[in-house]
Amino acid sequence: MFVKARTHLVNFRLTEEEYESLKQACAAVGARTLSDYVRDNVLQSCNHQAASPGAEKVMILGHQTWELERTIHRLGRILEEMGVSVERHGHARSSEEGVSPEEGASVGTGPSSH
Repeated sequence: MFVKARTHLVNFRLTEEEYESLKQACAAVGARTLSDYVRDNVLQSCNHQAASPGAEKVMILGHQTWELERTIHRLGRILEEMGVSVERHGHARSSEEGVSPEEGASVGTGPSSH
């Protein structure tokens, strides 16, 4: 099989968390290299967008959802470091305040989500 020479370089920076996530995804699908994995996914995304006008909006919403989940997770860790109980149902109480059983205080998706 003939492969055209690749002459253009694309470079971008990632946080440590983003890089680890990318490496895990690459390993999960058994890609030969991280570059191959990223190239294949970017090009596949470009081809999909060209074929489907609504695909770009779906991809943007997916990215925004992912960013929101990361932010919520980060905020949960910050709250826990501040001594705030982080659990379910969107309520939070500091460890000094205590929580009555009927309040069920919390933020996030449960103790195992952090």
